[in-house]
Amino acid sequence: MYLFLDEAGDFDFSASGSSYLIFGGVLMPTLAPAEALQNLRHELAAGGYSLPNGFHAKNDPKPRRLRAFEVISRLDLQIYAVALEKRKAYPNIRSDVAYMYKLGCHFLLRYLFEQVIPERQALQIIISNYGSGEINRTVEAACRAVIKQNGTKHTITTAFWGGQSHCGLQLADYCAWGIQRHYEAPDDEHGKRIMEQLKPKIANIFEPFRLSTQKYY
Repeated sequence: MYLFLDEAGDFDFSASGSSYLIFGGVLMPTLAPAEALQNLRHELAAGGYSLPNGFHAKNDPKPRRLRAFEVISRLDLQIYAVALEKRKAYPNIRSDVAYMYKLGCHFLLRYLFEQVIPERQALQIIISNYGSGEINRTVEAACRAVIKQNGTKHTITTAFWGGQSHCGLQLADYCAWGIQRHYEAPDDEHGKRIMEQLKPKIANIFEPFRLSTQKYY
């Protein structure tokens, strides 16, 4: 079993940043879904679109994005996500990127380990690198701590790879971006079309701050 994780949104905690930070996980029994997206990449390359760095939802043109979501809608996978409304995050934690990553991973992985993934199940978790240098090392350490704390009853291997390196991470990127687009602009027609394709695959979206009425900006 494989779990690919990526985030969407930004870490700008002000009115000029995104309203939501999404941590998305794509759970799949085999690597067949990633191979399907890779096949689409080959198909597009045959049509003259080289995609040297693979797929990236935020930067891909609309027609390519819709093709990718159409493929995703047919795949054997489950989507889980944590949606953090950023303006409700405590001021003393929102400036710490690693802590916010740890918080998102904690809510997501604790649920999966307790409710979804069978005990003693072999699981490979692949997490998209965030940034480079010290910040990436700090985020990686935070994620490893969450996995160690919550995955004691499972057989887990973990890797941190660049998003360009594997279509499984590009699936996670697309799914997290689609959910984030929905939260940012629920009335947007393009976003509605994407969510219609994703909804059958979305198993759960957690909103830890949903009931809070306190907003800090």
